[in-house]
Amino acid sequence: EQPKGPSFTIEDDHLVKWANWEFHLKPDPRAGVVISRAKVMDPNTREMRNVMYKGFTSELFVPYMDPTDAWYFKTYMDAGEYGFGLQAMPLDPL
Repeated sequence: EQPKGPSFTIEDDHLVKWANWEFHLKPDPRAGVVISRAKVMDPNTREMRNVMYKGFTSELFVPYMDPTDAWYFKTYMDAGEYGFGLQAMPLDPL
């Protein structure tokens, strides 16, 4: 909730501008949220600097506890196991 209005803007349905950042955001049914062409304002040159070409939420791999076969299913963000993007929901006001 942001009582003074959103701290970001969205242009062309996918370009997000927030603080000193701008990036493209896309939902993907298999990979989940895909962030691409991420840039940040360089404080020294005042120009946008490329930071990341493409990143997937499914690349977040968090093994919990013991790495043995008994714990492999605890890698919740693994797209191959659960189809992370299929579990995503749109954000609707209220």
